[in-house]
Amino acid sequence: MIHSMPQKLTYFLSEKGAVLIVTFVGPLVRANALTLEECIQDVAKSPATIVILSFRDVPEVMDPSLTGTLARLQNTVRQRGALLRMSGIHPSLRIFMAEAGLLLMEEVCDNLSQALQVQAQTVISSPDPEAARPGPRSADS
Repeated sequence: MIHSMPQKLTYFLSEKGAVLIVTFVGPLVRANALTLEECIQDVAKSPATIVILSFRDVPEVMDPSLTGTLARLQNTVRQRGALLRMSGIHPSLRIFMAEAGLLLMEEVCDNLSQALQVQAQTVISSPDPEAARPGPRSADS
């Protein structure tokens, strides 16, 4: 009997202006926990004010042991005051994430195009670029 090893999880960062897109490719399994930890460190270094996590190329199951790691990734984005969007989540994975408390409905988008519209709406709704920037501001702003 041949046992296949879990596939490797990889992620790609694409940053343009205020937007950082993190694209995950591969399964969310315990063997890939270190890759998620590396991703957290990379996202923490980004000055982006909008972070989109794309799960389009992630299979429909997730190892429950990664729930805390994925929550840390989300919290890293939120604590910086950046807008978080999660897109392309397989319906079965979306159910699991919702039951695990990992999804806020206002942060979930069906696809990357929909998630990118957040930036356009943020900029259009505010003529002042600093006012469009999420997060804490000083009394001067």
